[in-house]
Amino acid sequence: MYEYRCRQCNLVFEELVSSASLNTPPCPKCKGDQTEKILSSFSGIVSGGSGGAQPMQGHGGCGGSGFS
Repeated sequence: MYEYRCRQCNLVFEELVSSASLNTPPCPKCKGDQTEKILSSFSGIVSGGSGGAQPMQGHGGCGGSGFS
């Protein structure tokens, strides 16, 4: 899920596209093709500004089930 802004009508919208896709989707409001990918607020919250991913506590880590 990526967030885009239309340069023609300034609509901000979300679109599910492949990360390998080089084309931006058309605007759903004005159908314009001048859209740009923008940094969503969700991605800023996920990273948390800590500089790296943090492991979840008490969940067994990578590949671990956390059960004994």
